[in-house]
Amino acid sequence: MSIESALLELAVILITAKLLEESIIRLGLPPILGDLLAGLILGPTILNVISPSSELEFIAWLGIIILLFMAGLETKYSEFKRYGLAAAIVGLGGVIVSFGLGFIIGIILGYNYVASTFLGAILTATSISITVRTLMDLDKIGTKEATLVVEAAVLDDIYGLFVLALVYPLAFGHLFNVIEIMISLLGVLFILIVVVIVHRINVFIHKILIRLRFSEAPAILMLSVGILIAAVTGHFRLSPIIGAFMLGLAISDMPTASLINEKLSLLNYLLAPVFFVYAGLLLNPWNVSWSMRALTIAILIVVVGVVAKIIGCGLPAKLFGVDWRRALAVGVGMIPRGEVALIISVTGLSLHVIPQEVYLGTLLLIYLSSILTPLALKLIYTK
Repeated sequence: MSIESALLELAVILITAKLLEESIIRLGLPPILGDLLAGLILGPTILNVISPSSELEFIAWLGIIILLFMAGLETKYSEFKRYGLAAAIVGLGGVIVSFGLGFIIGIILGYNYVASTFLGAILTATSISITVRTLMDLDKIGTKEATLVVEAAVLDDIYGLFVLALVYPLAFGHLFNVIEIMISLLGVLFILIVVVIVHRINVFIHKILIRLRFSEAPAILMLSVGILIAAVTGHFRLSPIIGAFMLGLAISDMPTASLINEKLSLLNYLLAPVFFVYAGLLLNPWNVSWSMRALTIAILIVVVGVVAKIIGCGLPAKLFGVDWRRALAVGVGMIPRGEVALIISVTGLSLHVIPQEVYLGTLLLIYLSSILTPLALKLIYTK
């Protein structure tokens, strides 16, 4: 793609997204729905004037890395540590219930144990990006339930990739892949070491940052380090957004954290919507083989995916002293599925272990959960 074409597509995406965001806000809805709608309109679903490209994918991932880095900055390290056990159990509850229900539904539908295992794996991981953006729009980042959701979703991503490492070899008749599991474990260890070290030298980092002469330098420097950590995290088979979030979290107690957040806000509002528009562009409903059975199974997958997270995450949150309304917010906040679900479903489809209707159900779950979660959270918080 030429530079001129890439710039034209980016301009069309940004203008469309911002106009639709403004329209959505006037309806009292979260602006992220405008971004998703822009992707559906511009992509193959409706107009088919813009197709996903490597250039657009890069900008989209840069935008979501900035968003998650800023979410880490707004989630205080002390609060994150305080809810660590609760978040781990909330995330694990969602994974166990989602995987269990997915596997059972697969068996009931007549799939073999490999396909049923993949279906369970698809439903496990939460996509943190949709919920974080919505919580930011609702000004709820930093609350107890928001911290629980964000931390549990980060752990959920890790749980989901561990599940993939366990189920992937089943397609080849093996039990599990020790190498993949070890790589992911090393990735988790790397993130933990970085967070602990960076947090402990916060004072030293702060002294360096305040001596920089260029006023934007602290924000750009720390964001650059966040991008570096995100890249390294990706090489460990973990989602790059986890690394970006955790670095932002590690420096969240620094006095300059609020200044860095303020300096990056314009960049975030410019680039973060591109990721959600790109997500809309990826949907192509015309490539799916539609039938009544396929549609029924797909809808069933969506229902199970929604219910599993509300029960699996909402009930554990209640056990840790969260009231029912906020526990519901935790469960709803854990509903969105994204890149990990897509990775597992594409893997299963390419290996011919899951049928087309399961892939269709995954796509519907990803997009419907992305649309319904902001609406549901808005409703919960405005009651």
